[in-house]
Amino acid sequence: MWHTNLVATRTGRNNSSRLGSNQYTRRHTATAVQTAQTSASTPMQTVRPDGERHRCSELWGGNCKAWVGPPDWNHGTHPSAQARVKGAADVNCPPAILQRLSHDSEIMVLASVAGNPSSPISTLRRLSYHDDFYVYYNLARNLSSPPEILEHLSRHNNATVRFWVASNPSCPPAALEILLLDPQGSTRQRAADHQNLPAHIRAMWQLTH
Repeated sequence: MWHTNLVATRTGRNNSSRLGSNQYTRRHTATAVQTAQTSASTPMQTVRPDGERHRCSELWGGNCKAWVGPPDWNHGTHPSAQARVKGAADVNCPPAILQRLSHDSEIMVLASVAGNPSSPISTLRRLSYHDDFYVYYNLARNLSSPPEILEHLSRHNNATVRFWVASNPSCPPAALEILLLDPQGSTRQRAADHQNLPAHIRAMWQLTH
């Protein structure tokens, strides 16, 4: 009899312990799921090197995490090249930061600075000596590119660059006269239709075309 009672007592304790363990496991699992769901719906917090905390957002299709904070994009020193590209293309980026980004080691950062209408003229002039297609391409499209840069690019050996010079509303008359003789018909037509082309030159061009 005492043996039977002992076994029953031990069995009851084991069942009670197992039940308590199952309840704990269910509570722990529910808490973990709730925490994961909350984390997924809450923007990640990232601590910058200077200790300042900013909300983090997805950029470039989720390939990069970047700080959303001051318009200087971490003073042009963000560790992600993709974030620096985005900062260099931001028209609200301060000129001093754009000037700093124009010395970046990544070519697409330089190209973004070259295409930014807020970039200082001195920075655009220096970039015009950079030997890269994407830099020239963005300089040709930039409304803030000074006349001498656009005139220089009107003689570029790349047809796409010359086409966008002819399409730039800021293109000066001297560059348009050069582009009227371009080997590409589409570029010649853009130059002929440009608002900055003097009327008498347009009339002469129309007589021969």
